[in-house]
Amino acid sequence: MIRPCQFEKLLFLVSESLVRCSESLKEDDLTRVQRPINGVFYSDMKMKFATKTARSTQLGYALSMALGGYATACAGDSTDYLIFNVGRVTLRPLFEASETFNDNVFYQKRDTTSDFITTVTPGLKAQLGQIDGNYFNIAFRHDELLYADQGHLNASQNRLAAKLFYEGARLSIQGSDNFESLSSPLGGGISTGGALVNRDVFNDVYSAGYRISQKTKVYTTLALFRTDYDKKLSLFDTTTLRGTVGFEYSAFAK
Repeated sequence: MIRPCQFEKLLFLVSESLVRCSESLKEDDLTRVQRPINGVFYSDMKMKFATKTARSTQLGYALSMALGGYATACAGDSTDYLIFNVGRVTLRPLFEASETFNDNVFYQKRDTTSDFITTVTPGLKAQLGQIDGNYFNIAFRHDELLYADQGHLNASQNRLAAKLFYEGARLSIQGSDNFESLSSPLGGGISTGGALVNRDVFNDVYSAGYRISQKTKVYTTLALFRTDYDKKLSLFDTTTLRGTVGFEYSAFAK
């Protein structure tokens, strides 16, 4: 079946062919019986071809212009048309789907098992403000992991991400929060015999700065990384907290 964008592209190519054919007609191919019209001599056949050529050319250019615009619309980002405004807040539905092949789903050294994993991820993103200015946005995504053969590993996951950017005359703040509720077998040095490992992962990074003058600024950065494992498992939770305080001097600031 030809999809709409493919069909319009086909018509566009046909219209281009009409234009080229109309422009490739040669006078040598026409009968030399001359006849004056408005002070210009045309052969009888050339008059007929000229009329048909003009119509074909106009049709070709009309199709090219119309379908060219339509092709541009088809090529646009579909998310541009799935935006809803609720007051000053912009809402955008999200959807992702992927297929993954894993040749060792249980992370075993021997007797490995392979499988195909389908991931379907609907979600919703809300934003206040514009990306090129001050803004705050938050996005929620829900993952459904479906294994082709190992159905007992099927799982649901939730992810939440938020970003903040503010820049005033002196004060600036930017940061991000990421929370993930995950469920999958673990590998990379941690093996649980292929069992599902439920865990919550937090990543939060924020920085703030205050401009004292055009050349001087003080700033601080705080970062938190934490992983909480299911209490039923013999895995230890981890927490990392990092902070930075600094002073900035711009020698060549205007």
